[in-house]
Amino acid sequence: MAGDSFTRNHVDYVFAAEFDVDQGPVVRFQYPSPLMEGDENNVLAELMLPDQIHSRGQDWTVFFHHKTFDEGTVLDPSSRLYILNLVNRKIDDDARRGAVVRSMAVCSRHPFIHVFKPILVLALEEYFETSSIDTLKKLYDAINKLDISEIPELSLYELRILRENSTKNILNEKFPGIRDRRPSKGSISSTKTAIDFDNHFYDTTMTWNNKKIQVHIPVTSSSEIVGDASPVPLLKCICDGPNKPFTTLHPHLTIMGQSTPALLVLVNALLTEKRIIFLGHGKPAHEVVDVVLSACDLISGGGVLRGFMNRAFPYTDLSKVDSLLAVPGYIAGVTNPTFEAHPSWWDVLVNIENGEVTISRDITFPQTKRAVLDHSVNVNIEDSTDLAFLEDIRFLLTKRGTEDLIRLKFHDYIIKFIQMASDYEELHLDIGARNLPSDEQGYVIQGHGCVWESDAQRDTDIYLHADVIEAWRQTSSYSNYVADSIEESDIMPIKNMDINYHIDRLRKLHLTHDESAMVYYTLFDNIIGYDMITQLLSVMPQSQGGLAPIFIGLFHPIGHTRNVVLEILERIRQHPIGIHFFNESSEFYKLAFARAWTQKKEVDPTDGDMSEYNEPLGYDIAPDEIVSRS
Repeated sequence: MAGDSFTRNHVDYVFAAEFDVDQGPVVRFQYPSPLMEGDENNVLAELMLPDQIHSRGQDWTVFFHHKTFDEGTVLDPSSRLYILNLVNRKIDDDARRGAVVRSMAVCSRHPFIHVFKPILVLALEEYFETSSIDTLKKLYDAINKLDISEIPELSLYELRILRENSTKNILNEKFPGIRDRRPSKGSISSTKTAIDFDNHFYDTTMTWNNKKIQVHIPVTSSSEIVGDASPVPLLKCICDGPNKPFTTLHPHLTIMGQSTPALLVLVNALLTEKRIIFLGHGKPAHEVVDVVLSACDLISGGGVLRGFMNRAFPYTDLSKVDSLLAVPGYIAGVTNPTFEAHPSWWDVLVNIENGEVTISRDITFPQTKRAVLDHSVNVNIEDSTDLAFLEDIRFLLTKRGTEDLIRLKFHDYIIKFIQMASDYEELHLDIGARNLPSDEQGYVIQGHGCVWESDAQRDTDIYLHADVIEAWRQTSSYSNYVADSIEESDIMPIKNMDINYHIDRLRKLHLTHDESAMVYYTLFDNIIGYDMITQLLSVMPQSQGGLAPIFIGLFHPIGHTRNVVLEILERIRQHPIGIHFFNESSEFYKLAFARAWTQKKEVDPTDGDMSEYNEPLGYDIAPDEIVSRS
């Protein structure tokens, strides 16, 4: 995350707008220079003063500025500017309409624009008093004084580990000097101790009128994760919505017929680049903004797929409908109910007031057909992984699971979908697996792709998703994923096996003793050194049991295999990231490790066969001592 992006300004522009009784919405100032002029300037003013602001005291909007969208063009996220806007209405008896409506916005290349909210509140408050461009300059300078050069540049697999694991001090060694920082007296959270630091965030401060404002910058920021919108309101709204059968059926959306769950229809619509409207009639603009941003975050799998933000309009209004319709597969948030009355404008509409998801009667149907599948297979919808995924999401919403865990469930679902698509291409389109040799040339252990728990599950999932996969293959997120996979194949440390596939086999399947032993021997012979172990750890997140697929090998009936597993775990435990995975494992597994370690010490080191030591032995190394070693 570090690098050139942090040597530039954090904020490139600051805008101020207001509602003028005679002229309507107008932009008063753009600092340090105009970004938009002419018609674009009018559009900016309207976006900064959302509908119905006269009926509420404050609102937020988010919108983007990037190069003109040309159909078929994949936009570079680095060309995108993220704009955070705050609008306030203040009662003023001297004003012609009894109130003054003003807004201020910051324009940044960083997607973590939410960190600027506190200082923007203070700046707009001051602007109401000064009405001067000097306040914009002051805000511009205050934000750009931020020094975040100490945020480390993490590798692809280190970033994945940080995103997918909640351990606060993981990757501590990558933050030299930062852990010794303490918020100064007079700032928020000034009593923070070393153990409280969370490496998922970089803590620093900004200063406004000699007051320090603490800022928590996400280290794992990505172009597909904008702001800090919670996924809960969107998911709860849809899951609690009316359970009505769909009257319009579409092969990319209603894969289970009229009774397809509404959330699954939305997921398929996002994957296949349908035109999607999130309507919040009577809702504040920030609520529709949040559902658009959270939808893009979830469907990207936390950055696994990208390109959704290129088509996102977190807030827009009726005056911009022509521009909206010019963007294929747009994802837009609106508050004007007129959109609902024009089904030709959209393919899927999500009403965030009541959770109803509607498929337009005017939706275009696909011209391309999916591959010819074997219709003799017995497809049982109950075997679909989609239903298990939806049940997990409902359970987390009901039991108030953490937002991070909900995001991880979506991440796992997107990974599964990609693997399914890859298998579909290989099985039915004769297209080799991306970033892996399709003939597995050079592999030390055979097997790649998706791990199916049963043939029935494989047949059902591929049959149900064939049309969705075909449609996804025509999208920008697919093109981006193929390009990213090719790039990753050049840098991945483990090139002689599909490590994700074999860890999944250990995790999901009932392997024979010989099959599991072969996986462990292969890991022992080939996974050596920091980079390889880091990649191994990246496919064993906490949400999927962490090191459990390795630990379970300590109970293998063959002593030599147990010894090999012990050595793999010892390598992981000596790894600076792996020690955190080890410490987060269950006490049961750590006790098993201690027992195996005791056995190993009592065996002739020249004899690797431990098969004769099957009886329980006492522990001569305390479990807490094992855990504390590094």
